[in-house]
Amino acid sequence: MPTLSEVHVDQILTSISLAYKPDMFVADVVSPPIQVPNRSDRYFIYPRETFTSTSGLNTNNKAMSLRAPGTIARETQYSLSTDSYLAEEYAWRHFVSDAELRHSDTPLNPEVDATEFATQRLLYDNEAMVAAILMEANNYPTSSFKQLVNGAGSAPGDSSWFAVSQANSNPFVNFMNAHKELIKNVLNAPNTLLIDVELAYALSQHPLYVDRYKYVSREGINTMGLSEAVAGMRPIVTGLQYNSAKDGQPFNAVSLWRSVQNGSNPYLYALCCWVNPERAGIKSMHMMKTFDAPDQTTGVSGIQARRYRAEDRKGTYIEVSFTRDYKLITVDSNNKNLAGYLIREYR
Repeated sequence: MPTLSEVHVDQILTSISLAYKPDMFVADVVSPPIQVPNRSDRYFIYPRETFTSTSGLNTNNKAMSLRAPGTIARETQYSLSTDSYLAEEYAWRHFVSDAELRHSDTPLNPEVDATEFATQRLLYDNEAMVAAILMEANNYPTSSFKQLVNGAGSAPGDSSWFAVSQANSNPFVNFMNAHKELIKNVLNAPNTLLIDVELAYALSQHPLYVDRYKYVSREGINTMGLSEAVAGMRPIVTGLQYNSAKDGQPFNAVSLWRSVQNGSNPYLYALCCWVNPERAGIKSMHMMKTFDAPDQTTGVSGIQARRYRAEDRKGTYIEVSFTRDYKLITVDSNNKNLAGYLIREYR
């Protein structure tokens, strides 16, 4: 193992790694990284009641904060609680032999390729850790989770979005319930729709959707056939695939966001959620945050790339890493996500 003095943090490779952002990764959108100074620490939590209470009205419909001449103002109080995070380091490395580097033909650049390859693996890990939290049904209150059925159901919004012949197949009832729940829980309507690619196709072809958005111009329709705003939410389609085959086996593409779900039958999903447009801030509400701590070598947060020699192998390792923790932020007393409403169905 190289000592810290033998490790060279390569600024050029780090820049390549930071700039490498393939399509379909959405984890940092729904769980924005926030830079923190320490690998572990505590943060303050303001209760919802702090900023949402009224003094009430007296018999003359005057607020109880009414102050008569010569009297003192009513006194208000609030409490604070805390939670903690623990950021851990995640890393991949790739070996580049001296011979490979020496004999590579233009336009090949083995060190750049190694950096991008390791970064890709790291971004897949980042995506999987965020998806595992947001796709877990047990992370939501009962009132913020809806399991669609393939049959008729008993009420509007019960049936699958694919079952268009069923009277209870109604995505907009599901969206309405999500709006009601989030307004009650976090005082904001959902502004983001994180949706599985297959369910996005089903929604775009649903008769109720087609009728509602049939006059939207072509410029306002994305490649999945959805408008730029669906029931007031910005759609983010998650179609990221990964190869689930073992080494030496044929390529087998599987949806990453489905694969992290518990059980042998992964579900299609639509997550209606509140994503704060401000990445960070004091007294700001967020569904989920990624705590991004400084690298132990560089003292800098974010993805870092370094190279170090392996003389016994006559080559160089390119290593890419970050130090992170992932937390649901707006939760109830049972640590359930209040800023999201999960809809899912099995196909």
